[in-house]
Amino acid sequence: MKKLPAIVLLLLLAALAHSADQPPARLPLDIEYSFLQQALREQLYTGPDREMQIRVDEQGCSRIGLSDPRVDGLQGLLRITNQTVVDLGLPVGSRCIPVYQWSGTVETYHKPRIDSERTVLRFEIIDAKAYNADMTPLNQGREFELLKQFAGPRLSDMRIDLQPALAAIRQLLPAVMPKNDVVTINNILDSMSFTTIDVKQDSLQVVLEFSVGNNLPVKEFEPPLTQSELDRWEQASQQWDAFLTFTVKQIAARSESDVVREALLDLLIETRYDILMALSDPVTQEDPVRRMFVNVWSRLAPLLREVSVDLQGDLPLQYMSFIAAGDMLQILDRLGPDFGLEITSDGLRRMARILVPGDNGDPLKYSQDIDPALRKLFGLEPQDAVDDKLPVDTLSWFIKSARASTNSAILGKKLKNRVPDRKEISEYLSLVHQLLNETINKTIKPGKLDASYKKQYHDMFLATAWQESCWRQYIRTDKGVKPITSSTGSVGIMQVNRKVWRGIYDAGKLATDIVYNAAAGSEILLHYFKDYALKKELGKSNAADYLARATYAAYNGGPSQLARYRKSATPERLRKIDASFWEKYKKIKNGDIKSVAGCYGETAGAAAANKPPAESNKATKSSGRPAGLLQSNPDGYTIQLMSSRNKTQMNTYIQENKLAGKAEYYTYRHNNETWYGLVYGNFTTRAAAEARAQSLQKSMGLSGTWVRQISSIQKLAH
Repeated sequence: MKKLPAIVLLLLLAALAHSADQPPARLPLDIEYSFLQQALREQLYTGPDREMQIRVDEQGCSRIGLSDPRVDGLQGLLRITNQTVVDLGLPVGSRCIPVYQWSGTVETYHKPRIDSERTVLRFEIIDAKAYNADMTPLNQGREFELLKQFAGPRLSDMRIDLQPALAAIRQLLPAVMPKNDVVTINNILDSMSFTTIDVKQDSLQVVLEFSVGNNLPVKEFEPPLTQSELDRWEQASQQWDAFLTFTVKQIAARSESDVVREALLDLLIETRYDILMALSDPVTQEDPVRRMFVNVWSRLAPLLREVSVDLQGDLPLQYMSFIAAGDMLQILDRLGPDFGLEITSDGLRRMARILVPGDNGDPLKYSQDIDPALRKLFGLEPQDAVDDKLPVDTLSWFIKSARASTNSAILGKKLKNRVPDRKEISEYLSLVHQLLNETINKTIKPGKLDASYKKQYHDMFLATAWQESCWRQYIRTDKGVKPITSSTGSVGIMQVNRKVWRGIYDAGKLATDIVYNAAAGSEILLHYFKDYALKKELGKSNAADYLARATYAAYNGGPSQLARYRKSATPERLRKIDASFWEKYKKIKNGDIKSVAGCYGETAGAAAANKPPAESNKATKSSGRPAGLLQSNPDGYTIQLMSSRNKTQMNTYIQENKLAGKAEYYTYRHNNETWYGLVYGNFTTRAAAEARAQSLQKSMGLSGTWVRQISSIQKLAH
């Protein structure tokens, strides 16, 4: 009898939404024909070459051979189609003399039924049809009678046992629901029984009938998260990341399709971006892991189903059970937050072990180490051993790469831990420019990118490095030199995020090695340019250069952000980021490399001469940059209220809005002019800053406020 572990996890569906006063709930469960076909083969097709051998006589001289079974539905019946051979023989002593052979196709029609215990599906034979090799009907004769007499009933021997699934539900539910009412959950499960079956076009639909008690666990709304709860959410996000990484690796290992593998990797990377967003704005009453699970499952489940079709042995059942568990959680979520669903670490572990029951490792283990299995599964070469004497290039995105050239190694040494002073800016930027150009040449080796796009990629890479870090790997703080690091874990010259690219790149070297960081960022940018902008955005805009805007949007915010540059609903904060990149890209395209010096308070000419211009020097001496921001944690946030070239206008704005003593201004250089930026407050999280910005807008009638990371002010102000 074929077991179906956990397939009826779906049976829970909306059950708990009913009250005790309502009649028993009726709930459909779809069992795909691909699963029934696999079950049929495993139960009955056990002969040589996966055939079903049926003896017609005691001596075995006459037999029927069935092979290649196909299962589908037709006019309310389950149809099983077989390639069939009928061999008739005459026993003579101990020998069989062949008499006649027929080959063709047999269709048997079955009515699915449920046994008296309401847990086992059976398939009663109703009718049979046979066709010759040329598909003409075979309606009479000895062979047809033998087929009806022997083949049809034998095919009815298939059984699908649903009972083991109930045990799986009992194990999973306590891990995803409040633990204060296990008795109620068990009562619900005990009342479940299968009643009717309907043959659909794509699946067999079984109806579950059950009653619901009146003491359902209800989860009350929670207040905004406290700091300790935020810390626990950080840990929960790591567990979710680890679970998804484990799942993606398992699926990719079973798939031979490059398309499936690329889709899985993109799903993993995009979900990690979602985790970053959730971590940056965690003030919510909703369980973020639960929300992420629901969002991911709609994309992951079809990939699981596609891979499971080609699996053998027990693997289809494991995948079917895993899919059912995920479907159950997704459907339970639709009941709303009052239901009380909680996707805990225990629940994730139980799900992972449904997929890989024999794995003794912890599927929720979170590590920043390079994962060789993850790299291999997605076509990435093993990472070279670290050489303490020479920097090592990162390996490319679906591209071969090699150890850094001697010149890159020399440049890496010259730039290591280097934060230029004003007199060194020209030399420093020249060295970085050389390194970035070498990185580009190694990334887009011949054949890796159409030559017509090489110049555009060159320009967007330089502009991206400018936008992300002002071509810097390090900054100087009161505690010494350290890598530029964002609040979400992006690091270095290309601001490669160590959480998003966990297991793909070396997190330590991303921070300490400018050569490694530049190469990693170049490969990621090329991936988004080739596999996203060129494939999905080409032709979406009249300007070919807008491919650069699309590529950067994906680089900055993940695959889902590819088209944000052209969408009216894009938040203003992201619009400003994209507009800033666009201005830098246009300057790089026009050959204006020296404008990068503006990041350091220099004009292009002054940087070239290794001395600051008189106006810039004067502005620095009289700078209104707040000492508080200068000494503050660069990972914090502040609110920029306005900017102006007119200092008098700035002071008037402060007086009119009664901001004296509350807001401060800093000076910076833009387009060879001195500007003033007015900022308000110092906040530890973006969410807190945004909340205060909204309050200012309402209470004071302010508009156009802009939440900024303090590090961006520290980079700009002089």
